[in-house]
Amino acid sequence: GLPLTASPIRFASWMGGDRDGNPNVTPDVTREVCLVNRKAAASLLKHDIQKLYSELSLTNCADWFKDMIEDSDAREPYRSFLDTVVKKIDNT
Repeated sequence: GLPLTASPIRFASWMGGDRDGNPNVTPDVTREVCLVNRKAAASLLKHDIQKLYSELSLTNCADWFKDMIEDSDAREPYRSFLDTVVKKIDNT
């Protein structure tokens, strides 16, 4: 595990991170802000992937890439791969 002095997460926003004496910023508030930001990041990522999906219709790809996707016989392997990524984001 990490040592007690480690700081693996640093807030780059005051939202949820204004912990220098503000009594309204509790651990629950910080937790909620982190959850909201996580959802926002997943939504932005999903939007970008869906845009990429609409632009990709290639049918040929390298064998190593075909091995990475669930349906190795997919007509459009890049879209098949992105389908899996979007499903994982939706389950996040």
